[in-house]
Amino acid sequence: MESDLQALFETESGIPVRSVTPLYREGEILLADVDGDLYLWDGSCAYRIGSHPYEPCTYLLRGGGISAAIHNAFEADTIRFAAESGETVRSITGNDYGIGRICRLLVFAAKDCPDSDIGYVEGRIAIEKMKELGATSPETAVRVSELGVRGISDRFSRSKKRTERVLYTEDGRAYVRIKER
Repeated sequence: MESDLQALFETESGIPVRSVTPLYREGEILLADVDGDLYLWDGSCAYRIGSHPYEPCTYLLRGGGISAAIHNAFEADTIRFAAESGETVRSITGNDYGIGRICRLLVFAAKDCPDSDIGYVEGRIAIEKMKELGATSPETAVRVSELGVRGISDRFSRSKKRTERVLYTEDGRAYVRIKER
């Protein structure tokens, strides 16, 4: 197994790899320590996880460049801590993240939100979850807590230019209205 992972990361990075230690695996998602650096495999490509400690900002690096930057997210050391300890960490938005949720957020951001803050990524994930749940009208609205977030950024409910807007019922439940273009 380790030799398969070693070959995978050598192919992806183009450099020799001495050791690969899997830290978390869920379906196609794999978080691994590769020669001391954190890498995230999303099923199709590998990203080295970097961070900027002043914001903190999480970077997904690939091919010598930044594939995704998630501002105000997690430092690489925080991600490693969550993977090794099994503990949850709290984001700047107040949401609790276990390592699985962190990895899913990073994969989602790499594909759909390449330069965003964590609140925006959480909002986009919440919209996708509402669509999965069928929460597309006041009658089918859900509690925001059911979406795994404490709140959804106002930018998803105030902009009239958005094709998907988050609206709220009088009792505080949320649903997504999808406007035809």
